[in-house]
Amino acid sequence: TSAVCGDKVREMGWAYMHCSKLTTPVCGPNVTNMRCSYYNCSNLTSAICGDKVVNFSSAYTNCCNLTTAVCGSNVEDMDFTYCKCSNLLNGVIGPNVKYSEGTYNGCSNIKNVTISNGVSEIGVDCFKECVSLPNIVMPATLGAIGANAFYNCANLTLMDFANCTKVPSLGANAIYGISSNCTIKVPTSLYSQWISTTNWKNHITNIIPDSDEPIVVFDSIEDESFLAFNTNTEFSLTVVNAQEDPVLTITEG
Repeated sequence: TSAVCGDKVREMGWAYMHCSKLTTPVCGPNVTNMRCSYYNCSNLTSAICGDKVVNFSSAYTNCCNLTTAVCGSNVEDMDFTYCKCSNLLNGVIGPNVKYSEGTYNGCSNIKNVTISNGVSEIGVDCFKECVSLPNIVMPATLGAIGANAFYNCANLTLMDFANCTKVPSLGANAIYGISSNCTIKVPTSLYSQWISTTNWKNHITNIIPDSDEPIVVFDSIEDESFLAFNTNTEFSLTVVNAQEDPVLTITEG
């Protein structure tokens, strides 16, 4: 039911894989590789990650009784780390993580995730089928979201990109199946660029600027609402090719 690991151990790859009766994990102070170390240890109720661990891929895949995830500050590889951990409630992606394919794929009960500043990419299938996840805040450093990353996150109602400094690329089906009422909050300064960027422009009705400044989107200058605007008010006008037809973005100023 318990594991051991000496102080001189550096590699724990596959060490306790399929040990179904194991309940408590360990990790020595000098371990750098935990790949698949506790894969399919179905009775584990807690996770551990050493300070020097770099490769954390598949470390706890299919550990269905885990409730809380951990990630060391030096971890770079989190591919499939908590994949299919169906009772996991909380998740984290550390600041140095470069690889996050399938990290929380199938974690159907996860409700809270922290993506640390420093993360530049959310990997393919990273949060796929996380059907209980209600919201997520993106780090300022984010530059890309992989295909199917939030596929079928049916209860996701807020994606907060307000801290982002650029429009991240969006992979195929990355947000397919999220709630139709999901709010995608973006920096006001990037709003026009956001709604005209490939794949993002398909979700124009969900995207709102992170500002109290009124921004109104019209299909054309013949739109009745546009014609009803007070012509004595000064506005700035931006035209962007969000879809096949241009979209006019009016900001009062």
